[in-house]
Amino acid sequence: MYVCMHACTSMLCVCAYVYACVYIFVCVPCLIRVLQWSRFEEAVNAAEMAVKIDPTHAEAGALLRKSRFVSQARINGNEFFKFGRFFEALASYAEGLECDPNNAVLLCNRAACRMKLGQWEKAVEDCDSALRLQPNYMKARMRRASCSAKVHFFSLMVAFVFNI
Repeated sequence: MYVCMHACTSMLCVCAYVYACVYIFVCVPCLIRVLQWSRFEEAVNAAEMAVKIDPTHAEAGALLRKSRFVSQARINGNEFFKFGRFFEALASYAEGLECDPNNAVLLCNRAACRMKLGQWEKAVEDCDSALRLQPNYMKARMRRASCSAKVHFFSLMVAFVFNI
């Protein structure tokens, strides 16, 4: 019997081991999905387990490096953001997105930095990208609404000042 750690039915194993006549494995689609759902620590733990089970598996090693890098980029960005260093936080989230461009949380975090820096249009773009990946991501929806309101308000203000 095959059992994925994440209870899917995929047979695309990264690695497998036998435990009480059951093949336990970590499948590649689940590892990628966990990382994209932004459960960073869970993705790192699953990739570490996969490498522990089969240290020679190249794809498992690559996923481990990727999940560690993306997780560290998020942690660094969050620390910079917490201390008001928004340019550094933006750069850190962008580094993580270079490695994993389909990460909705990193996109939404980068949008938060752009909001703090007054880059409303770019923040809307990041929120739109995050929402394409996770349509029900409420934080991205709220940030997008806030940025859109500011962009609209700014255009009204410019029109009023210049009598357009």
